[in-house]
Amino acid sequence: MLRVMVSMMGVLALFAGAGPLLAADAEVADISLADLKKGIEDKQVTLLDCNGTKSYVAGHIPGAIDFDAAKDGLAKMLPKDKAALVVAYCGGPLCGAYKAGVEAVAKLGYTNVKHFSKGISGWKAAGEKADVVALCQKCGQIAGGALCCKADQPKCEKCGMVKDSPGCCPKAVPAAAAEKPEDKKVEKAQPAVDHPAQAKPKDHPAQAKPKDHPAH
Repeated sequence: MLRVMVSMMGVLALFAGAGPLLAADAEVADISLADLKKGIEDKQVTLLDCNGTKSYVAGHIPGAIDFDAAKDGLAKMLPKDKAALVVAYCGGPLCGAYKAGVEAVAKLGYTNVKHFSKGISGWKAAGEKADVVALCQKCGQIAGGALCCKADQPKCEKCGMVKDSPGCCPKAVPAAAAEKPEDKKVEKAQPAVDHPAQAKPKDHPAQAKPKDHPAH
C-alpha cells in the first residue's frame, strides 16, 4: 500500500512540474467569428495562420502571423503575457493544420489558446476582408508591402526587385530598370538609326549613269 502511494505521489509531482498541458490532439476551445472580430478590433488576440506560406500570401486574416515562416522566431512574435489570447486557424472545419500552431504555443507556456474552426474559408465566406501579400516574381520571397492598387511599390529586400507599377499587377522588374526607363528607350532606338545608314552605300553603286554616257 505504501509503495502504491509513493508511486502516485511521484506521478502527481511529475505532472505538477510539467506546467499546463495542451497537446496538439487535445480539445481546444473554439472561438466564434463575432468574438474573434471583437478581439481583433480590441487588439486582444494574436492570430496564427497555419495554412502554409503559399496560402498565407494568397489571403489571410488581417494581422495574422504566418506560422510556417515564423516557427524559429515565434517566441519573439508572441505577447509576453502567457495568459494572452492566442487563436490558431487553418483552412476550415475539416482542416487539422492548426494543431501544429496550438502545440507550438503550448510548449512556449501559453494557456489561453483557442481555435477558429471556420478558418480562412469561413472568414471569406462571411464577407470579411483578407489581406494579400505580394511575392517577388524573381526570388519568390515576400515583398515589403501588400498587393494593393493603392499601395506603394513593394520591394524585395533579398534581391532588390520592385513592382513595375503601383497597380494590381504583381510582376516584378529590376529596381535599376524601374528607376531609369529612359535609358532603355535610347538603347533600343540606336539599332534603328544604324540600319538606314548601312543601306546608303548599297544605293550608290546602283547609280551607274556616268558609265552609260560614253556609249552614246
